[in-house]
Amino acid sequence: MVNIIIVRIPIIFIDTHVDVNFSKNLNCDYRPVQNIPIILIQNNQRICKMMPWGYSIYNKKVINTRSETVKEMKLFHNDIIYRRCLIPAQGFYEKDENKHTFAFESKSQKTLLLAGIYNINNEVSIMTTQANEVMKPIHHRMPLMITETQMDRWLRDNQKIDYFLKLENNDLKIVSGVYQLKLF
Repeated sequence: MVNIIIVRIPIIFIDTHVDVNFSKNLNCDYRPVQNIPIILIQNNQRICKMMPWGYSIYNKKVINTRSETVKEMKLFHNDIIYRRCLIPAQGFYEKDENKHTFAFESKSQKTLLLAGIYNINNEVSIMTTQANEVMKPIHHRMPLMITETQMDRWLRDNQKIDYFLKLENNDLKIVSGVYQLKLF
């Protein structure tokens, strides 16, 4: 499981990329099980809604979904086809095996777009994929990231799902935290 904590949502991104006015205070960090802002398509418009982060399954919360197996898992199959979303974030935190915390952001954009799905109960799960070279020393998984130019295709185009589920994104940098090599 990826221990993601989403860093502040850039409100200017929401203002310029959704069709419906969204007036929540987004200047905070979000943790699993909290309500998080997501971008989705509703009535053929991009809107932003607050939804709880984590699918409720047998008194547990499933906060992440593996991109490699999402289509085969009965629990997520309809959601990946009909209920895709994006979680905009300035960045995210991850801890290594020694519990050191690292902050990640985009190298080229002010906003990361984390791919997600939501269910009929309006609960969100963030898609994860194999770690890229930046993330590998910290964790073997990372969020599946979509670029701004791919945003509408991720949200609307069912023909491109397989393409996105295999997408590799190297636009990531560590902005805080120091990786310490093991001596023994």
